[in-house]
Amino acid sequence: MLRPRALTSALRKMNTGGVKSVMVFNPEGVLLAHTSLAGDSERSRAAIAANIWNIYQRQLESSESDNVQEIILELTEGRLIITRVASVLLCLHASKEVGLGMLRAKMNALAQNLQEPLSLISAS
Repeated sequence: MLRPRALTSALRKMNTGGVKSVMVFNPEGVLLAHTSLAGDSERSRAAIAANIWNIYQRQLESSESDNVQEIILELTEGRLIITRVASVLLCLHASKEVGLGMLRAKMNALAQNLQEPLSLISAS
């Protein structure tokens, strides 16, 4: 069983080296868990990220292409990287100083570590 404190603790470990926040949300944009170094509105960011993910996913489904694996967005205040883990979306928000390679490495490590626990959420 997935414990909320354990999930938040795992997410908090990623808030280093320029990563400002980590979010887990469902495809509708409902925030399930998050950690943040600043008092930003993560709910708004999660809803927008989920909407962008769904737009790309629908576009690919209509063209009979593969599924979306990852989305990287360049923003004025940093970068967002979004990926699917089990039935939820995982998003890292980092400053522009964080290299894309490092950001992707952090995302891949977190996604691998959370794959099994987050699969329990989708199974229940």
